[in-house]
Amino acid sequence: MSPRFPRETDTYEIEGLSAVMEYLRHRPQAITCLYHQEALPGSLNPWIKTIPTKAVSKEQAQGKNRAIWATVNITSLDETDLYTSVATTMPATILALDHLQDPHNLGAIARSAAFFGVQHILAPDRRQVLLTPASIKTSQGAFAVTDLYTVTNLVRTLKKLKEQGYWIVGTDMQGEPIEKVSKQFDKRVLVMGNEGTGLANLVRRNCDAMAKIPTPSAKLDSLNVSVATGIFLYELMG
Repeated sequence: MSPRFPRETDTYEIEGLSAVMEYLRHRPQAITCLYHQEALPGSLNPWIKTIPTKAVSKEQAQGKNRAIWATVNITSLDETDLYTSVATTMPATILALDHLQDPHNLGAIARSAAFFGVQHILAPDRRQVLLTPASIKTSQGAFAVTDLYTVTNLVRTLKKLKEQGYWIVGTDMQGEPIEKVSKQFDKRVLVMGNEGTGLANLVRRNCDAMAKIPTPSAKLDSLNVSVATGIFLYELMG
């Protein structure tokens, strides 16, 4: 199947030493330039031999809150890339997002995914927040080690992943406790729903299991989706 959209590479800014280090360690070829207001730490010398660097004044920094930042190129990936990567690497866990709207949630989710070793995040290419300056900034370097794949039809993609041996685990307050579901499947796609409405009905009907975070004494109905994703991934990857 040919890609629905041509590959596109966009340039984003990342701020802070920790975010820059993620790209230096895992995807240095993505860095187009590293900027700094102060002298670079000597510990960076082994990493920046092939990276363009530029010292800037406080005035040139244009209000940057961090002393170090960089511009990075990130290439948009589609479902063809997803199927090729999955067939090659056979990851145990894939993360799917069902029409999230907040770029900060996407960035925080990517950070959790990267922390737990999840390299594949998939999301619809419409009515879903994708890569934006805000999501890249919030991810704090996570997209150096995890990729976002946009798909035309989420349900169709989930069905194709089922054909490759994956079980689809949805998230819902009426599901089974995640600790029970986490041990049932060797290969799984965790699907997180929209911030307000949760999983779409058609997505829900294509799930093999529904999981929840047990809350025996909770005073609130639910968690922020990015926080919930981190807890679900902890249980799945533990």
